[in-house]
Amino acid sequence: MPKPLTPARVQQIVKRWRPKGYRLIWDRRRRAKSFWHPPTGLYNPSRRTIAMAPITNPDTLCAFLHECAHARLKHGHGPVHLEEWEAEHSSLDRVRKYGYRVSLSYRLRTFVMLGRYIRLDRRNGVPIDPRVTRWIAWRA
Repeated sequence: MPKPLTPARVQQIVKRWRPKGYRLIWDRRRRAKSFWHPPTGLYNPSRRTIAMAPITNPDTLCAFLHECAHARLKHGHGPVHLEEWEAEHSSLDRVRKYGYRVSLSYRLRTFVMLGRYIRLDRRNGVPIDPRVTRWIAWRA
């Protein structure tokens, strides 16, 4: 049974995973709007910031960990589909280790977005990493 996602628990997780030297910006406009629009975040390496909706449930926690993974893995220069997959894979794994479950809408949106990034990279002539397509096919 996971610990409840209380403000103290959120603060503990944020302190553990926030990348060194990065500033967090809590932005209420990034909250979930509907089933197909789960919470979003924004990782900006040039300003060293992560903009996020306040963490109130496992979906927003996953979005936060996703953006932290981008910063920790120093993303911004490789194939988009691979960077997004690495960040999503990492964040879903961490949320699961904390004992929380991400909603179906968040996971479906992940597959849709990864599919779009794969099509975009294919159109631009970027070779597609087979791990990404295997991960999507295994979960579909």
